[in-house]
Amino acid sequence: MTFKSFIFFIGVFMLSCNEKQSTENKLAIVSEVVENKRQQDFRKFLEKFKILNLPLTINTLGLSTEKNAIISIRDSVFLKANPNDFLFKEVRAYGLLPDTLNNFKVIWLKPADISLLVLTIFTKNGKRISEEVLSIGECGSDCCFNCKETIRINTDLSIYCADSIRSCECDSLGPKKDTMEKFILFKTGRITKVGKIILSKLIKKQG
Repeated sequence: MTFKSFIFFIGVFMLSCNEKQSTENKLAIVSEVVENKRQQDFRKFLEKFKILNLPLTINTLGLSTEKNAIISIRDSVFLKANPNDFLFKEVRAYGLLPDTLNNFKVIWLKPADISLLVLTIFTKNGKRISEEVLSIGECGSDCCFNCKETIRINTDLSIYCADSIRSCECDSLGPKKDTMEKFILFKTGRITKVGKIILSKLIKKQG
């Protein structure tokens, strides 16, 4: 290789390195801008949730949600929800649990025949850690069907979700005699320090 060829090779190599560095710098700037925008959107998202107090007890059938902030389709990036819910139904904020030292724990209302309460936990910079439906979701309108659903989150972040149900068999004449059944469907769980939601399987208890 001649000296001129060597100089040319070095020049091309340095130009290539500079272009690569420039591209990496541009990508880093774009990434930072996107992240900053996401942080701003996440803060606006959290502002829709009122601060709750623990212990917290929610009677889901008695919920009045008209005053709760609507979560827009713009906020859907933070939740595991069907985009159609944001277009055709109202997804609403319920509240923010008070312990925000390590993460943010929000409860929101997912559209259904009866709104389902969902708990979602985020890191401090808005990345979703875990998400679980707290509602039992078994209430219905069948013949002689009656239910009362309660969700409780204690100060130690343990969780108890229960649905007290009364039902019976029915025919064309109405409720069948001596078929009335009373039982409780429930699940228990907790929120760990790192923001993981642990819930048991649904358990049925007679009486």
